[in-house]
Amino acid sequence: IGVVIVLAVLLSATGCTSVDDDLSRSRVVVGGEDALSVVDPDVTTRGVVVYFHGLDEDESILDKDDPHRDLVRELADAGYAVVASRAGGNAFGNTASQTKYAELAAWAVDRYRVSDIFFLAESMGAIAAVNLLAKDPDLQPRGLAAIGPALGLAQAPDDYRTAIAEANPDPAEVDPMQLPVETLRGTNIRFYVSPDDTLVPTSTNADAFRARFGRVADISIVECAGPHLDPSCLQGEDVVAWFSDLARW
Repeated sequence: IGVVIVLAVLLSATGCTSVDDDLSRSRVVVGGEDALSVVDPDVTTRGVVVYFHGLDEDESILDKDDPHRDLVRELADAGYAVVASRAGGNAFGNTASQTKYAELAAWAVDRYRVSDIFFLAESMGAIAAVNLLAKDPDLQPRGLAAIGPALGLAQAPDDYRTAIAEANPDPAEVDPMQLPVETLRGTNIRFYVSPDDTLVPTSTNADAFRARFGRVADISIVECAGPHLDPSCLQGEDVVAWFSDLARW
C-alpha cells in the first residue's frame, strides 16, 4: 500500500476538547475516518507517532484514561504529534484499515512538516502496524513500539475467530506471523508484554514473533506485569527514550 494517496482529507471542526490539560487536540476527518491529533503547543514538533488502537477502541484511545493520557503527554512533551484514527474500528488489520492508517500518517507528516514517523500500537492494532512496516515502502517508520501486541492470528482465542474472518476474507494475508521474514529486514521493533497476559500470551505472540523475525529485525522485549494492557505496560518514558534513539533529529 503506497502512500501516493491524494490526501482525500476532509477537515472537520478543529480545536481543543474539554480535557483539562494544556495539550492541543485537533479533531479531523482523514480518508473518511474520524481522527484525533494531540500536540504540545509549547514544544517544537519534530516527529509523528501514529497510534494503532486495539479492539473496541477508536481515535479516542488517546484520551481513554489516565495511563493513556500520561503516555500521550510524555510523547507530546518530547516533541511528537500523536495521531489516531478510527481506521475501520474492529478491523483486525485488514487492508482497508492499513490504508486508513497510511493516509493518517501522510496527513500528519504534511500538517506538521516533519519526516520522522513512529508507530505505537496496542493489542489488535499491532496487526495493521506490522503489515504497514513490512509492506509500505513509502512510510519508512523509524520504529514500532507495541503494547500487548496480537501477532499470531492462527493462535487467536476461539471467541475472536469469527470476527477476524468477517474483517478479513483471507486472515492469513494479514497475519503478522505469516509475513515473509525478509520483509522486516532492518526494522526496529519493541514489545511491552506481561507474562500474566492470558488473552494475548507472550509465548505465542511477542516471543514467537521474535523467534521468527529476530535474525533480520532489531526486536527488543520489555516485561511489564498484570493482565492484558495493564497500565504498567504503558511505559511512556521508555517509549520516548527508545523513539528518540531512533530519530534522525
